[in-house]
Amino acid sequence: MVDALGWPEDQNAGPASPLHQNLDTSEVAFGGHSRGSIGTFDAADEPRLETTIHVAGGSF
Repeated sequence: MVDALGWPEDQNAGPASPLHQNLDTSEVAFGGHSRGSIGTFDAADEPRLETTIHVAGGSF
């Protein structure tokens, strides 16, 4: 999941991208349900994330 953060950053920075300078990469959140929620817990300490959202993923 953390590797996926590079894609919007690259799209926002690339002048050939239709998303060029249209994304606010300072306001990124990860969310997930069930197993996706557990994956979100694993990535929650990533400094580029503003918040995380967990739905029915258990607790640790």
